[in-house]
Amino acid sequence: MDATAPQDAPGLARWLEGLRLPTTRLREGYEVSDVDAFLAGVRDDLVRQVPLDRGRVDGAAFRPTRLSTGYAMGATDAALAQLAQRLDGLRAPSASPSGDVADRPVADPGLAAWVAGLRFATTEWTRQGYDQQQVDRLLAGVRADLEGPGPPPDPGRVRAPTLDRVRATPGYDVAAVDAALAELAVRLDAVAGAGPVAAARPSPPSPTSPHAATRSLVLLLLLTVLALGAIVALGLLT
Repeated sequence: MDATAPQDAPGLARWLEGLRLPTTRLREGYEVSDVDAFLAGVRDDLVRQVPLDRGRVDGAAFRPTRLSTGYAMGATDAALAQLAQRLDGLRAPSASPSGDVADRPVADPGLAAWVAGLRFATTEWTRQGYDQQQVDRLLAGVRADLEGPGPPPDPGRVRAPTLDRVRATPGYDVAAVDAALAELAVRLDAVAGAGPVAAARPSPPSPTSPHAATRSLVLLLLLTVLALGAIVALGLLT
């Protein structure tokens, strides 16, 4: 997070007013009108002094675009993570009761990097998976909080997140995401002083889809039938 980030509602509204996001056309992006409408709503509420929290940002969802102009997903997710952290800063005291910001619990130095390096297998159209946008935004927000000067992330954010499941579009493997979030919650507990630090474990591999095995068997049977048909046809011709 930028050290010059605004720490008051009017300053944050001005920051949103001047925010410019890169666009993409060939790669998948976020629908421009969805993102603009969301940010305009947050900006208007800041101007009116309407109470806001990061849950509004963490729960935001936008329609994807492809082969049409959209906002670049990575840049948008990073901007939303900064916005969520700055909304926390509007409510959080700037110093500890002793007056020393250094009293904040020290995070595991490698935790933010571990979160940044998480990669998940994607599901096929026949299996349900977690919405990729929501998972990416959740993890980007946690990483921004770990790297910023504010309070450490609440483990409850990853222990019971609200993540939609998708089927018709690619999603993240549910078991792999759940395992990573469970590990992250344990580590965040340690950051908050609620327990020992657990060694980071890589996300377990996604189990083999039973649908993939079924499709392979059907394909094999189909090829066998076609081969037998070709043999019979040749026999008739001779």
